Amino acid sequence: MGVSLVSLIGFSLVALFSAILHGISPLLFAWEVRNVLRFFAFLVACVGLLDIDDIGRIMRLLSIVFVINIFLCSYESLVLHYGQDNTNGLFGSGSGGNASTNVLLLEMTCLALFGYGRKVVCLPTLLFIIAGSCWVSVIAELKFYFVQLALLVALYLLVSKPSFKSVCMVVVLFFALWAFIQLFYVLMPGWDGFFDFEKMIDSSSQGGYGSNDGLNRLTAISTLQLMFLGDGSSSLFGLGFGAGTYSQFFASPLYMNWGEILHWTWFTDAQIFLETGYVGLVFYGLFFVFLGIHALRMRKGKSVSEAVLIESGAMISLFCVLLLVYNCVLTVDPGGYLIFFFLSAPLIVERVRNSESRESEASRWG
Repeated sequence: MGVSLVSLIGFSLVALFSAILHGISPLLFAWEVRNVLRFFAFLVACVGLLDIDDIGRIMRLLSIVFVINIFLCSYESLVLHYGQDNTNGLFGSGSGGNASTNVLLLEMTCLALFGYGRKVVCLPTLLFIIAGSCWVSVIAELKFYFVQLALLVALYLLVSKPSFKSVCMVVVLFFALWAFIQLFYVLMPGWDGFFDFEKMIDSSSQGGYGSNDGLNRLTAISTLQLMFLGDGSSSLFGLGFGAGTYSQFFASPLYMNWGEILHWTWFTDAQIFLETGYVGLVFYGLFFVFLGIHALRMRKGKSVSEAVLIESGAMISLFCVLLLVYNCVLTVDPGGYLIFFFLSAPLIVERVRNSESRESEASRWG
């Protein structure tokens, strides 16, 4: 956790420095602190206030939410005939709710996959969660979930001990993934052949997302650099923390001129880069990378259920690097709270076990 904390402090200092350097309004700076850093404060609160039993209760509640959401999304799609962007179940029917839906599906998949590997989740439960997640992804047009599932299975093989059971499970999961992709093509014929690698790259880089004038995922940073930052210090430290922010009541001058055209707030990496440059973006991303690596290193010697929490949290940490580019879920709620709660799980396990070790050592010498 120490290195992750250094990364977060580094990002915060860059944010403060960039705001002072460009004379950002204190109101805009404070609002952007609220937008970006509130989830890190939530992470600290979870680590300090929750224990392992609390995590278990919340995970069981999320399992219930997951099941209810499957039925609600199915009802919205098959009976109410909502559009794909509006099929979000408990996350509302407004456009943008898919981001939180995707987070829930990814987190439940992590728990099921690593729980099955640790023999605390049975095969029918694993298959139900995978099938339910894929079904919701089909009717809500969550194409990115299929990419995440393939990567998650690959990461599972990488960090777990190989066995005949795990290989068979991976084969079954990839077959299920293939089958649901074919179903997706049948129900969404306009996306036929989308999961070809070149087509996915082209879709995320050519033109704009949502409009021809807007930014796109893989070209957002290069476009912002060309338009606003150039190659000088602004490229390194951005235009100032708060320079691209807005609220219901006020907005920065840059956002008023360009925000509703380019939509950099739709992508976390674009917003962070615009305001804090490459240095700030690297510090921000490294927080999640270091946290994931730290979690994977601490799973040895833990109980089976604790290891599942640690491994799931580690995977979510690493996937945050992808979510940086994919959408803005790391800076909006409720998806941000879901993510940072999972990120807190390994740290809670570590805090509780370290506390028990110190108490045991004190009692032995007392």
